[in-house]
Amino acid sequence: MNILILKFSAIGDIIQSVPAIRAVRKHFPSANIDLLVAEGYENILNNCPYVNKIISFKRPFKREYSISDLKYFVSFAKAIRNENYDLIIDLQRVARSYSLQLFALPLPQNLKMFQYFIYEILLPHRLKILNEIKFNDVEKYLSYLKDYNILESNNDKKLELWFSEEELKFACKFLNGYKINPHKDFLIGITPCVKWDSKKWGIKNYAKISNFLIKNYNATILIFGGQDEIHEVEETINIMKNEFTVNKEQNLPFPHHKVINVAGKTPTIIYAGALIKNCKLFISGDTGLLHVADAVGVKTISIWGATKPEVAGPLGNY
Repeated sequence: MNILILKFSAIGDIIQSVPAIRAVRKHFPSANIDLLVAEGYENILNNCPYVNKIISFKRPFKREYSISDLKYFVSFAKAIRNENYDLIIDLQRVARSYSLQLFALPLPQNLKMFQYFIYEILLPHRLKILNEIKFNDVEKYLSYLKDYNILESNNDKKLELWFSEEELKFACKFLNGYKINPHKDFLIGITPCVKWDSKKWGIKNYAKISNFLIKNYNATILIFGGQDEIHEVEETINIMKNEFTVNKEQNLPFPHHKVINVAGKTPTIIYAGALIKNCKLFISGDTGLLHVADAVGVKTISIWGATKPEVAGPLGNY
């Protein structure tokens, strides 16, 4: 049996699809199972034991295709078709994933996918259904498996994330470099960085809560961010320095050793996850690192704006 699972993006969604991927592996223990993700997301499940190979797909997000984009898409779909997959399981369920299947699947399955496409994407009633969704994304991806007659293990919602020895050694070396002992220190991870403005809580609030945790709980704060978020993390730390006071009578110096800037210092999101694994708590908005923390069993506090926590939030320790 040759199976392809589609889950293009994003970080949190791919992590939340793990229970569904695990259920597919349990249903087809001897099958070859490949996972198709968007370019840039290959590393998230790189060590996942449930998939044989991870394939990346360029330019999956553009809303307006150029001629070269369309040529690439058709060429890529033909390459997928040449892999002779017996089954393509779509956990993404957007126009792009349906289109890929229309090109990649043989005619009988093609027609079935076309029916799904009309029902899922084009019919107006879908908007009402989407607005009424109450179950979590983990449960949503598991529910999709019913369309492929994969019914067992749908109650196993546990998230998982895997690390290589190199990634774990990186985390250990990083913490040792700052003389942090995760077994003794109250280590808290925070990221003020969220992609969408509607999901942002504001760096002043993260600075305030970080100072509170340092003063009242002697916490050590790891502040995470990507390469393009370094400035945002630096601004957060500057606000912490400017507003740090123990009380009105005391003006103690800012405890620099208690705040570690991690922004841009981890090669991939999984290296960041190896660091987060050592934290006692992780605080953020609706972002990929929140789901990383949930997947590695770290308790989370999350701040929500435009998205619904009951749908997109963690099911685990929060």
